[in-house]
Order: sequence, then C-alpha cells, then structure tokens
Amino acid sequence: MLNITLRGTPYEIGFQHGETLKPLVKGIVQHLVPSDMEFQHKDVEETITLLKKNFPELLEEMKGIADGSDIPFEKIVSLNIKILHYCTVIAFEESDVGPILGKNFDFPGYAFQTLFHVIPNKGHSFVHLGCAGSISSYGGINIKGLAMGHAVVFLREQENVLGIPIAFVRRLALQYCSTTKEAIEYVASIQTQKVGDNILFLDSKGEARVIEKAPKSFQVRKPESRIVYCTNSFVHEDHSHYIDDGSDGSNRHKALGHLLPHDNLTEQSLKTILSNKEGNYPICRKTTQVSFVAFPEKLMLKVTDGKPVAEGYKDFIITL
Repeated sequence: MLNITLRGTPYEIGFQHGETLKPLVKGIVQHLVPSDMEFQHKDVEETITLLKKNFPELLEEMKGIADGSDIPFEKIVSLNIKILHYCTVIAFEESDVGPILGKNFDFPGYAFQTLFHVIPNKGHSFVHLGCAGSISSYGGINIKGLAMGHAVVFLREQENVLGIPIAFVRRLALQYCSTTKEAIEYVASIQTQKVGDNILFLDSKGEARVIEKAPKSFQVRKPESRIVYCTNSFVHEDHSHYIDDGSDGSNRHKALGHLLPHDNLTEQSLKTILSNKEGNYPICRKTTQVSFVAFPEKLMLKVTDGKPVAEGYKDFIITL
C-alpha cells in the first residue's frame, strides 16, 4: 500500500495528491466514472453548489487533485460522490493497551487504496485510509487522539434530501474535532444526502460512540460492557424502519455479537475477531483487503496490508 504525506492549503494538499498518485487517479476514474456523465450531472452540480456555500475548502482540494492528475474537475467530483465501502468496525473503550478501535475494509478496489498523512494549514493533522482521487476518509486517527471508522448503510428507500455526501463529513470530523463528544455534535450539525452511515468514534479518554446517521434521522449508540461495534446495518431501536434483517450487514452484526469477548479485552483479541473467517457471515470477508487498529492514547495506527486472515497482522506502524 502506498503511504504519502500531504501538507499545506487545501489546494496544495489536493495538487500533491493528484500529482503523486496520477496513474492511480486516472485508473479509478476510468473504473468508476462513466465517460458520459450526463445522467449524474445534477448530482455533481448540486454537490458543487452546496460545497461552495458551506465547505469551499473541499472544492479547493478536489480542484487541486484535478489539476495535479490532469483530469477534469467534474470527473473528480463525480468520483468523490460515488466511492463506498462495506466494513466492520469495533472499539474497546479499555484494553491491555488502552482504548483501541479496529476496522476491516471490504472493498474490491484494493489497488487504489492509500494511506494518507495529512498536515493541513487549518485543523488537526491526521492519518487515514482512503482512495486515490478521493478526499474522503474511511478511517484513521488525528493528532488529538480521535480515532474513527465507518460502515455505509444502504437504505431500502433512498432519502432525497439536499445535503453533502456523508463521506466528506467523516473527513471533516477527523480534521476539526478533538473528542467523541465534539465529533457527535459536528456530524449532527451537517445535512447529508441519500445513503446512511454508521460512524464509530473513539477518543483518547476512552469514550466510544456509534453515530447512526441517515439524511432524515440521527441516533447515537453507547457501548455495552465497554464495547461498541457496527457493520453495514442500523440497529438502534428508533431506526427499526430502516433495518433489513435479511441483509449481510445485519447478519454480520449478529455474528459479531457472538464473537466479542466478555472480558480479556486485548489488542490480540480484537485482531482475532477482525481475522475471523468462520460461518456464513465472516468478519474477514472475500473483499477484505486492509485492516487497521488505532491507538488513541499512543497516537498510533497499525495497518495490515492484505487480508488479515491470510497475511496475519504484519503491521505497518505510523505514529503522529
């Protein structure tokens, strides 16, 4: 997996991203963005308009990626509103090594995944995993010890609310929030569109929460016995109208509940769970390509490059 450092203004960060990863950005655009974007024109224009009004720095970063990679700006925006993951995320509020958060990335586009160390001129420095060409964060940790992982929730009926993609909000929370409490308030304040998302935050004081966010609803789940987790399904009782009990995400959530330890919360027990490939709904799936464990007290991220069940945790360690 590539590991790159980006620093400066939003445009400078984007340009470095696009220039350094030019072949990958071109490849993922060819893979995910159709040559004829007419059918997606409205979504692209709406996203640009909303970001221009509320988060112009994100537009600047995408312009930088476009210029650095020599790809039309509208195609970079199209890419950024398209990328999704299936994932599993678990947090232990306390363990033998302090609070820890682990996540499996289930995404077939392994070749495009990149570990970014972002040092912005505004906000907190952070390390996160993402895709070439994308400004979104799929999980990581910032210099304040706030760790994050997420799992997209595909709603049975799409909610067409005017808002920004939830993927941008995760990135903004890592950049501007210091604690789980701040992150909850920040995510709640931003209107998002179309899909749902489970976002799990864990801070250096050991406070973990799952935010279940849909365009028209927002719920927060607390840990039980110092453990909280999420997959690609809502489980909060007030989100029962969203829950599809036959989905892979729902079944994987139930399977995960049977695997979690009641005590002996350790780094190794978390890795063992993330490596599990047993049963009809394994935690380490065929599409699991990357896994990480974040250590908020140590400001550290351990990443295994390749399937954890096949490769073991041959950690690449990065410290902020």
